[in-house]
Amino acid sequence: LFAGLLITGMFIIGFGRFTFAWQSGSFDGLLSSNLPMSEYIREKFMLYTAAATIAFVLSTLYGFIDQRIVVLQAATFLYNIGVNSVVSIWASTFNYKRIDLSKGNSFNYEGSSGTANFVYILIAMAGPLAIFLPFQFLHQPWTGVAAVAVVGLMGLLGRFWWVDLITKGFYKRKYLMLQGFREK
Repeated sequence: LFAGLLITGMFIIGFGRFTFAWQSGSFDGLLSSNLPMSEYIREKFMLYTAAATIAFVLSTLYGFIDQRIVVLQAATFLYNIGVNSVVSIWASTFNYKRIDLSKGNSFNYEGSSGTANFVYILIAMAGPLAIFLPFQFLHQPWTGVAAVAVVGLMGLLGRFWWVDLITKGFYKRKYLMLQGFREK
């Protein structure tokens, strides 16, 4: 389960928590454009879903080793696109640290240190394990895998509601983000 979370959610977990920080150099322009922020957030969801889908499709090759791996990958895929993508974009509205893309990306840990990022990774990884473990202790591991998939599917079905909620939170914190992104 842990490996499935990493494989299908690597892009979401690594890139998603900096959704707005990647545009910190042109954040003023993003806010002054005609693009509604809800559309921007919806497009980020699509980007994360596409990346997770590619990782899932490639990881189905593990099915040649054991077919049960594909079921685990499918459950974690649903969880990553339904829950972790929401958590990552929501967490990125609390990230006020600028990322300077002109510095290069090799060993550039700008904006990635701190307690908030640690808590985000802990939530992203511990959430599905918290769903799965009670079933594991009851000797029903496949029911636990199904529960992880159902929670992910519920998050996916409520995506438009999440977009509205994240957009409202963004507008509450956009000036703090602007201030943080302008600091050098």
